[in-house]
Amino acid sequence: MAQIVAWNDISFALGGTSMNGIEDIEITGSCETEDTESSGEKFVKRKNGKPYEIEMKAILDAQLGVNVQSMAVKMTEAARCSTSGYFYTGSAKLFPCSFMMVEASITELEINPKGVWTHCEVKLKLKQSTMYAGTTSSGSSGGSSSGGGSSSGGSSSSSKKKSTKSSSTKKTTSSSDVDAVSMAAPTAKQFISSAKVSSPTVSNPIASTSKAVSIFVSTVKSSSAFKTSSSSSKSSSSKVTVVQKKKK
Repeated sequence: MAQIVAWNDISFALGGTSMNGIEDIEITGSCETEDTESSGEKFVKRKNGKPYEIEMKAILDAQLGVNVQSMAVKMTEAARCSTSGYFYTGSAKLFPCSFMMVEASITELEINPKGVWTHCEVKLKLKQSTMYAGTTSSGSSGGSSSGGGSSSGGSSSSSKKKSTKSSSTKKTTSSSDVDAVSMAAPTAKQFISSAKVSSPTVSNPIASTSKAVSIFVSTVKSSSAFKTSSSSSKSSSSKVTVVQKKKK
């Protein structure tokens, strides 16, 4: 079967067991213009290219092996649903852009006594539905990419801040632990200093310091340094008491 023209899944061809005829094919290309004037002379200037338009008339006949009603309704449904597809002449695309079926009118309808459609003509109108190159917009992907890059930069900055806080926390925590080299607990002065850095500001600093001291004493008692050197732990405890009095 020799294909004459085709659009989407509707083909007009001659030969084989069925033939869909086509005639009066019209292809229109135009542009939008505006008037301009120079040196007392008027002329037109191009503003935008208008979409291509294709008009044609399908000839459907039952004697040519075509289900007339089914094919005609398929065309009108394509127009009602604004279906788009490429337009082919022979086996090649006529244009790189898609075309939308915008109108389909059934005329010259013939129906036999049994209610079967035996003949009709369908006037079809298609309009360009994408840019000529086949896309639907220009430059949109570049904008998205730019936005994504900005977001990525923000995430990187946030990540750096988090890692800074993490290292600060590690330093604060290590000062309140038992010294691994000397096996001696830190002094009360060192502990209070670290507590001020790591603890958030509270409305009652005396109560907060007292609580911190209690935690410190518990930590020292449970450490191996306290068990091996009771005099050292007592000294630390007395230093803590002095600091607590100063805060009051």
